Amino acid sequence: MTIKHTSDGGYILGGYSNYDMYLLKIDAEGNKEWSHRYGGDDIEIGCSAQQTNDGGYVIAGYSDTSPGFMQYWLVKTDESGNEEWNKAYGNSGEDWPLDVKQTNDGGYIITGSINTYWEKDLWIIKADEQGNMIWDIIYGDDDLETGYSIEQTFDGGYIIAGEKKNINSGYSDVLLVRVDSDSIVSTDDIITENRLSSYPNPFRISTTINYTLPHNIREAGIEIYNIKGQKIEELSVSNDQSSVEWNAEGLSSGIYLYKLNIQNSGVKKLILLN
Repeated sequence: MTIKHTSDGGYILGGYSNYDMYLLKIDAEGNKEWSHRYGGDDIEIGCSAQQTNDGGYVIAGYSDTSPGFMQYWLVKTDESGNEEWNKAYGNSGEDWPLDVKQTNDGGYIITGSINTYWEKDLWIIKADEQGNMIWDIIYGDDDLETGYSIEQTFDGGYIIAGEKKNINSGYSDVLLVRVDSDSIVSTDDIITENRLSSYPNPFRISTTINYTLPHNIREAGIEIYNIKGQKIEELSVSNDQSSVEWNAEGLSSGIYLYKLNIQNSGVKKLILLN
């Protein structure tokens, strides 16, 4: 589901209804003005929508034509939500778009992921104002890469924020990719350093929590909470190590949460089995 502000002060919402792509227009008070469904016999899901320069709308999503076969799907409408055209991209596996933006030349830029034979890479498509593909680029290596958000830069290029997940460790990092206007990758920076994982999970009695601290933090703590949000323990950690053992002997079976006590640390889940 996606929601964006429109030029008249209202909002446009994109998603799906009865497995068809769905677009809903509401006014500033939340009153429905119109809605439309797009699709046919397949499953079509909307993931990102925005108002276009001509007052119409564009919505990007995927068309699930058969198990394991999903395509990027782009639909352009007029100002009342009536479909003007649609385009499908991809034919190799489960391709999933997550963001679309109109570009300065009136065309569109789309990002998400492309999946083939257990590989998942970040995929960027540049299309013209009629949705015809001009170029595309696949960025990835042996890990799993996904693009979540894309913006055009002042120099006509594009910047993409996404995720890079290691298939062996399960670690995920923020991925930042910069491309120029002709789709040449110029930078790729992982900009997060505080990572958490645990093994085994689920576990009995004890588990090992792996962590990585930012270089400028020498010591920190891993806070452990019960499902009610009550802190039950804090483990001391430092930059000299990369793991710590948590012994849960005497605690009840269930779900526990843990996080680093530093800024922007994510919360992870532990499952204790007795």
